[in-house]
Amino acid sequence: MRRFLAAGLPVIIEEGYTIQEGGGGWAAHYLLLTGYYDPQRALIVQDTDKGPDQLLSYETLDEGWQAFSRVYLYLYRPEDQAMIVPLLGVDGDVDINRQRALETARSEIEAEPQDAFAWGNLGTNLVYFERYGEAALAFDAAQAIGLPWRFTR
Repeated sequence: MRRFLAAGLPVIIEEGYTIQEGGGGWAAHYLLLTGYYDPQRALIVQDTDKGPDQLLSYETLDEGWQAFSRVYLYLYRPEDQAMIVPLLGVDGDVDINRQRALETARSEIEAEPQDAFAWGNLGTNLVYFERYGEAALAFDAAQAIGLPWRFTR
């Protein structure tokens, strides 16, 4: 993310968070990342709920972002296309990117077997590789552990 932001290219992510008011529970929304501040290990985000120019720690962002397999959208003008490939590095190859996401999900499951989001991410990435039987088992595990009700609507 920092490579994109340093190049002046904003990034959009989807994150999960808990609505505190009225016991709203788990929900999701998009964040626009527009900068970072390494001394505080934080990203500068534009949040429709909390307002502009919010500092969000790398750790807090990752906790919310994990629910969506850390998918991101980057925004650029067509004339900036040539700068995108170096910014993506190995993740510019979709298969490598998905394989890395699959490995991350497996590592997270190994570290925390009751992580429903990690199981869901495993399923999502197995679908990409057309491993549907394994994906179904991963999705079943995620559901059995307990995904938030809003997650599957």
